[in-house]
Amino acid sequence: MFTVERAAGEYIEEVEKSRTYGYVKVNANDESGKFCVIPKKMADQYLKKIKEMEIYEDDLWIVTFPKCGTTWTQEMLWMLNNNLNYEGSKNKNLDDRFPFIEDGGVMIESSEDSFEDAAISFYHHYRHLHLYTGTKETFLKAFLNNQILFAPFNPHVLEFWKIRDQQNILFLFYEDMKRNLDQEVKKAMKFLSKNYSQDKIDKLCDHLSFDSMKKNPSCNIEKHVKHLKETRMTDEQAKQEDFCFIRKGQVGSYKARLTKNTSKMFRIEKPEDELLRKVETKVIADLVKISLKDDPSKFCVMPRKFTEKDLEKIKNMEIFEDDIFVITFPKCGTTWTEEMAWMLNNDLDYETSMNVKLTERFPFLEWGGIIQHLDVDRIETLKKLPRPRHINTHLPIFLLPDQLWTVKPKIIYVTRNPKDAAVSWFHHHRHFHQYQGTKEDFMEAFSKDLMFFSPMNRHVLDFFKIRDEPNILFLFFEDMKRNLEQEVRKTMKFLNKNYSQDQIDKLCIHLSFDSIKKNKTVNKNEELESFVTSVGGKYDPNVYTFIRKGQVGGYKEELSIKENEMLDQYGKDPEFKDFGFEYKF
Repeated sequence: MFTVERAAGEYIEEVEKSRTYGYVKVNANDESGKFCVIPKKMADQYLKKIKEMEIYEDDLWIVTFPKCGTTWTQEMLWMLNNNLNYEGSKNKNLDDRFPFIEDGGVMIESSEDSFEDAAISFYHHYRHLHLYTGTKETFLKAFLNNQILFAPFNPHVLEFWKIRDQQNILFLFYEDMKRNLDQEVKKAMKFLSKNYSQDKIDKLCDHLSFDSMKKNPSCNIEKHVKHLKETRMTDEQAKQEDFCFIRKGQVGSYKARLTKNTSKMFRIEKPEDELLRKVETKVIADLVKISLKDDPSKFCVMPRKFTEKDLEKIKNMEIFEDDIFVITFPKCGTTWTEEMAWMLNNDLDYETSMNVKLTERFPFLEWGGIIQHLDVDRIETLKKLPRPRHINTHLPIFLLPDQLWTVKPKIIYVTRNPKDAAVSWFHHHRHFHQYQGTKEDFMEAFSKDLMFFSPMNRHVLDFFKIRDEPNILFLFFEDMKRNLEQEVRKTMKFLNKNYSQDQIDKLCIHLSFDSIKKNKTVNKNEELESFVTSVGGKYDPNVYTFIRKGQVGGYKEELSIKENEMLDQYGKDPEFKDFGFEYKF
């Protein structure tokens, strides 16, 4: 059935210096190529016994790769399967109630953590329980090269994913348990054919909260940790503050310890195109094309400064579950949506809204990396903001922080028809970015995806594809114009808020175009004047204001026949049909 051989590899000797020394590779005797790295002692003393052990129908197994929520899932399943026996849970250690088979006992079901979080948690586990003294880099290289205990990670997960529809299998994600424990408890309850009231489920969720689990001596293997400190650890190791079995329990915490080298992900090139040079300005200078090396169809036109100053910081920035993001292509209703989202998420705090500028309440993520002469660090500013943070960005999906897709904060995406967006973007460029070129050159560059933040179609479609994700709200500027109350209610529900009809009516007045345009903390005119002056320009509010017209169909008064045709063609991207997307006019 198996062949057992000495585990070999560049990193094996370093990582097996721990107390589980003597790694072997157990191979399946077939053509599958399946294998697992385990201690030699386990292969010699337990492997045959485990394969031949007697199993009963009422056994309950939890199966995980290490550090993927095992202890948490054990306590949840034991409690659900034992009539919520808090007394038994308190007085008997979890490792006695739910023994670990590889240590001579039993274990089961499936709870999977993200690859990165599992790797970092396993590293700390190695340091403290296996007394590993090597570097984090060596450990992670061993993890990636399947030279670590219980490796390989991916096949471990995939084998159970393939059979997840079997009636006796429940496949869980650690991230889902973190984001909605009540939902996962109910899922497990149903799987175990149990039924408890909502009050009992609420009490169980409190019992299973991270703080409760961490403080619970029957779950946090406190006695083993104490024994290890007293018998196997040096005084220095024992003093380490972060030494505990249940460590952080966070989703995406690996980002604080792992950073991504963006030079390996992106290709940055200067397109040889005369039209691109025509639309560059002294404010938005040296435009380059940033594309994914493994998918060149995903690209964005940005100032080179962004690639040098902010790209890596943004990709690696820490995200929190209570963050609120407003993401748009430029001039698609960003400011309007920011004020709506901020008000709804802050208990309709008109006092603060009227006294604190929107740019402070809802900072622009990439601001410091796109303006040529500006020396600000918005990422550092965001780190200091009180939570919940409100953040706006125009970045396309592939340039956004990686943690956005693991932590999953709420994201409000807003789009607008490309003709109105392009016209508004043109006026913004003329007065804000000091663009001196022609409108026709600008519209041609827009339609050829050579403008700053282009391409618009891909920007919109990438978010439209994921609009059904529970943390995504996809809005149209045109819908906000035609029925603001409806979109306010939609956003209110998305943010889990509830206000009376009178409160909603008052908010809609506050958000009306005339109110927003006159509101000094929201209309950004003071910021516009200060900025234009700083680059040697002259600002005239009678000629241009940041919030300009806010119309649907205003392009009809401004575009020439040729410009209209260019943008008409642009708005009919062939890929839209495949996903059922259409702009609204």
